[in-house]
Amino acid sequence: ALSQVTVGRIVTQSASDQAVQIQTADAIVDAGDAGGADIEAENGRAQLSAETGIGAGNALETAVDRLLLTNGTSGDVSIDDQTDLQIDGLSQDGADDVAVTAAGTANVIAGGTGISLQGGNLELNANGTTSSVILGSDVVTNGGDMRITADDSVSLGAGVQLESQNGQIEIIADDDAGLTGASGSLTMDATAGISAGTGRIELSADGNATLTNVVTSTDLVVTSFNGGIVDAGDVASFDLVAW
Repeated sequence: ALSQVTVGRIVTQSASDQAVQIQTADAIVDAGDAGGADIEAENGRAQLSAETGIGAGNALETAVDRLLLTNGTSGDVSIDDQTDLQIDGLSQDGADDVAVTAAGTANVIAGGTGISLQGGNLELNANGTTSSVILGSDVVTNGGDMRITADDSVSLGAGVQLESQNGQIEIIADDDAGLTGASGSLTMDATAGISAGTGRIELSADGNATLTNVVTSTDLVVTSFNGGIVDAGDVASFDLVAW
């Protein structure tokens, strides 16, 4: 489409990578919040591509298995998924913000293209008692702040890099403050890394915070409420750097 696409209710049982495809040179917007999810493809993938925002001002409600999303020159991206969500790739090419919430586990899949912003702020939230954030591919904000929260656990897989390039990075495992000692851990693979440049890093978990190669030139705060702060491995020269 060349003009704005307004989404009310799209439902499909397709399990394909092209289950839902929306592409426009303008914005993709929510028609309203009645009647269920705006896009429902619980077995398949939704591919959304716009130039001036996706769900800006009123989040698109989705219930999809997989999401591949690109936004071009301007406008926020806001997605509120009602299930577990696999993110095959998310690219925000303007300098605006991205907010993605999943009612289940949010998985930035290994082998995907990860999440990339060009200076905007990122919020990625898994909002459910047993909901976790699994980071299998890189997340880069290019100067924007990064806030990743899960009501259960957060994990960074092999080789995954979180880079804010001078934005703040905050990661919270057990965002619903269960604080039972078993309601949220933060776990990094020995080959993963977190880098904020001149940005502050704040990491917290209910259980263990298993860390390596966490680097900033300013404040670095790590909290484990009911576990320990644990070395993830010796691949990197240092586990925690704030200098």
